[in-house]
Amino acid sequence: MQYSKQYVLVILSLFSISAMAQNSTKPKSKPRQKSDQIQPYKRQSPAIENSDEFSSNKTETKKSNAVRTYYFFQPGAKRSAITLTPYYSTYSTETGIGGFRFQTVKYTETVALLSYEFGLTSNHTVGLNLSFGSSELKYAYETNPPPEETEKESGLGDIVLLYKGLYPMKKMSLIYGLNFNYSGTKTSATSTVTGTRNSGGMSFAPMVGVQYKFTPGSVVGAKLNYLFKMERSMTSSATGANVAIKETGGSQYLLTAFYEKQFGKFFLTPYVGFGNAGDVTTTPAGGTAVATKGYTIIPFGFDSLYQMSKNLQLGIYYHGDNHGAYTSGTLEVLSFTQHQIGLFGRFLF
Repeated sequence: MQYSKQYVLVILSLFSISAMAQNSTKPKSKPRQKSDQIQPYKRQSPAIENSDEFSSNKTETKKSNAVRTYYFFQPGAKRSAITLTPYYSTYSTETGIGGFRFQTVKYTETVALLSYEFGLTSNHTVGLNLSFGSSELKYAYETNPPPEETEKESGLGDIVLLYKGLYPMKKMSLIYGLNFNYSGTKTSATSTVTGTRNSGGMSFAPMVGVQYKFTPGSVVGAKLNYLFKMERSMTSSATGANVAIKETGGSQYLLTAFYEKQFGKFFLTPYVGFGNAGDVTTTPAGGTAVATKGYTIIPFGFDSLYQMSKNLQLGIYYHGDNHGAYTSGTLEVLSFTQHQIGLFGRFLF
């Protein structure tokens, strides 16, 4: 009996030592690391807080540390986005010879742009743009009474195939892309019939840029666009009769800087840039080629967007292009600014 009591005491002692050992080896809880804390600016927009599913100006997500913006939109991996953008555009200028102005020119355009984009991955997107609308170009001569000539265009514009890519880096992302514009048929703009809106040729538009995390909730960036235009075929009545025309040149480059700021579910992106349009050679059938000198372009404007829900975004934008003065043959064209204002709605699924 005495032996049994001693045996029980030994067993209890062993259990006590084992429990003490387990308590001594149990890891202590660590203080929460800064990387685990929720960024205040991410909490401002709970609809987009936890996902790489669509582009925002969040600089970090749970799936990647890519710097993203709505200005360079991507729908996200295996997601689609349909965007409808109706807009109105206009400009007016004067032309003349030797300082004498004898003609005013006014251009107006109303267009609906439909875009479909699909995210191959969170960083690679392909898409298609279609535009349908009408435009009008009026020439008024400074005589009494002033005769007028009007060229009208309507219908489908160039079909645009696009690719956009993003490469994440530390506190920044490299952005790049390529647009292919396909006309299909030659364009026309005459005073006797309504012409077509397509360009009459093909063009390629590569782009490269960078987006940098500036402060929580804001991103600064810059991008370089180049538009390479191939030969275009068209019909015009600008020479007084409906004449077939071949046009070459006119390629452009644009360097743009932008700043995107988040205010809760609202995003605002002002931008400004500088560029140049190259010389154009216009050759009418059976006629003499006319050289149009290149000119500078200063783009500016803003994009704005409101995140209505997880799958719906609405916005308004303004875009301006200041064109420098140039000459076309002996004709002098004064500098002018083209204004464009539009709305857009985007649905993601």
